[in-house]
Amino acid sequence: MSKQNKYLIGQTVLDVKDAISVLLAQSQPAEEPLLVEEGYEAFNILQFGRDYYGLSQDEGAFDPQMAKKRKYRRCFRGNSIADVKKAINSLLRPQNDTANMGSSVPHLVEDSYHGFNIIRFRDRYYGLAQDQGEFDITRFQKNLYDHCYQTTTADEIRNIIDKVTARSNQSQEPILIEEDYRGYNIVLFGDKYYGVFRNGEAFDAGKV
Repeated sequence: MSKQNKYLIGQTVLDVKDAISVLLAQSQPAEEPLLVEEGYEAFNILQFGRDYYGLSQDEGAFDPQMAKKRKYRRCFRGNSIADVKKAINSLLRPQNDTANMGSSVPHLVEDSYHGFNIIRFRDRYYGLAQDQGEFDITRFQKNLYDHCYQTTTADEIRNIIDKVTARSNQSQEPILIEEDYRGYNIVLFGDKYYGVFRNGEAFDAGKV
């Protein structure tokens, strides 16, 4: 079975996306810089060759030779998108913590991610189930929400929500979560997520 016909398996959507990024870098090295994700915390994430780069958007266009010679002030290299994002988060976390300590207004980051709203409040991100009403930090601190989670980055909250969604999945049928992510569909089946190469064939539970 070819690599493209194998299902990529993960506990979260981001696990699967990272597996896709690693597989593509190994099997289809980019001959020219390829923009993979634009505007992640004011960085662009690119693939070049077998590597991934996170370049601050204020650095201008990406030049592989400048990256190789470390001419950029803020540019990170990794073997996967997840590696690059971890480096960006590590750089920005102290700055974000300081900048947001005085903010007392919750900010909606993403509406309806698997039935949750992702909210930023001060230096933390919260995932609140939409059936729980409006976000109120006092209610969260008093444990008055049935489904509300907290962590330090939006991606970490998405990971938590993915796991909660998978554990509570009662469907016996595959559920399409995201279509055509870099040539793959991402499917929830049972308590796991699968990256399925878009070759015209439907998801086959018999291959799991």
